[in-house]
Amino acid sequence: MTTETGESGLIVDWELPTITTDCPNGIAEIIQTSGLPNGSFFSIGSHLINYIISDNCGNSTTCELEIKINESGMYCEAIGNQPWLEYIKNVNLNTIDNTSFKEQYEDFTNVSTVLETGQEYEIKLTPGFSFFQWEEVFQVWIDLDGNGSFVEDGELVFTDIYPAQAQGSAPQPISGTFTIPNTIRPISTRMRVVMQRENPADACATFEFGEVEDYTIEIVRGNNGNSRNSYLNFTAFNIGRAVELQWLTNTIDNSKDFIIERSTDGQTFEPLKSIHDFANKNKDAFFKELDKQPLIGTNYYRLKQVLTDGQLIFSRIQAVNFQVNLDKLVIFPNPAQALLNVQLPELVGQAVTIQLFDAFGQFQQNVAIESISTDLIQIPLTDFPNGLYYLQIAVGHQKPINRKVIINRLY
Repeated sequence: MTTETGESGLIVDWELPTITTDCPNGIAEIIQTSGLPNGSFFSIGSHLINYIISDNCGNSTTCELEIKINESGMYCEAIGNQPWLEYIKNVNLNTIDNTSFKEQYEDFTNVSTVLETGQEYEIKLTPGFSFFQWEEVFQVWIDLDGNGSFVEDGELVFTDIYPAQAQGSAPQPISGTFTIPNTIRPISTRMRVVMQRENPADACATFEFGEVEDYTIEIVRGNNGNSRNSYLNFTAFNIGRAVELQWLTNTIDNSKDFIIERSTDGQTFEPLKSIHDFANKNKDAFFKELDKQPLIGTNYYRLKQVLTDGQLIFSRIQAVNFQVNLDKLVIFPNPAQALLNVQLPELVGQAVTIQLFDAFGQFQQNVAIESISTDLIQIPLTDFPNGLYYLQIAVGHQKPINRKVIINRLY
C-alpha cells in the first residue's frame, strides 16, 4: 500500500486469517500476539502482525501478516547499464513525439500528454542501434493510481517485441493500443518505458543492454456518459522577486478547496495557501496567486484540488529556480574601523548567515538573521585588530560568497 502524496502513513484494515480444521468442535479462538490492531494508523515502512490460532482439539498454529506502507512519489530506479549499442530512439503517444539518444536512464517528466478515461490510444516505439540490430522487448507502465509504483494490476499497459531486421536497414516502430479505464480518477502521473535486449524487464530492474525513459501523463475524465472532460492546468513562473501561480479548471462547481503546496525537494510538500472562496467564479475558472517570499534555490509547487466528495486531485509539479545574485551585495565602508555595514536588498524576508574569518581562516564572528529587512546589517569590529579579514555570506542552499574586508583603525 502507498500513502497519499505528502502523508506519513495510512489507516489499514484487513480480514482475519481464514482457518480450516478437522476438529469436530471447530476453532476455539484467534489471538493477535504482536503488531498494531486492525484499523490502526501505520507509518511508512514495514510492519509485522502475528496470530496464534487454536482449536478445541488442542491443535495450534501461527501465521504472520506483513504490511508495507510505501511513500508516494518515490519511484523506484530502473537503469539499462549499456545503451551504447541499442537504445530507445523515439516514443510516440498522443501529443508526445520524443526522439532521444543513448542514455542509461532519461528523465523526460517535463514531456507530457493528456489522456482521457475511456479512450483508446495508440503508442509507437522505435529502437535505435549503433551497429547490429537485436531483438528488443518493449514494456510500458502507467502509474494509474498515482501511488508511486507500477505494481498494480493493469498498470503494464503495453508490451511487444521488436524483431531484429537486416543489418543496415532502418528500424521501424512497433505499435499497439491501450485504454485508460473509466474508473481512474484525474491525476498527473508517470509513464515508464523500458527496452531490454531479448528479455522482458521489471519496471524497477537494472539490466545490461537497453534503456529506460520516464514521461508525465495527465489523466482527465473522458466524455463518457454523464461526465464532461475535466482539466486542471497549473503553472508557476518568476515575476520579479516573487513567483506567480496560475491555474485553470472547469470543475469549479464540484470543488471545495484549492491548496497551493510548496516543497524544497519535490517530495515533501507543505501547504502555502488555501483558496475556498470562489462562489463568484464561472465553471471554467481562472485563478492567480503570488508567492511573495519564495525560497532561495529551487521551489517546487503543486496544486491540491479537494472535490466536494472528498476526492483529491493533484496537479503536475512545477519547478521554479529562484537564485539571487550575491555579487550585488553592498559592503561599506571598506576599509572599515568600528562598524561594517552589509546591505542585501534582494533578500528581504530570507534567512542569512554572515561569518567573519581572519587572514589565516580562523573563525572570528557569526551573525545569523532569520529574516532580512530593508535595514542595514551592522557588524561591530571594535574587538578585532587591524588587518585583512574574509566575510562569508550564505543564503539558503546557495554556495557561500566571500569578500575581503580590511580593518584599518587609526589609533
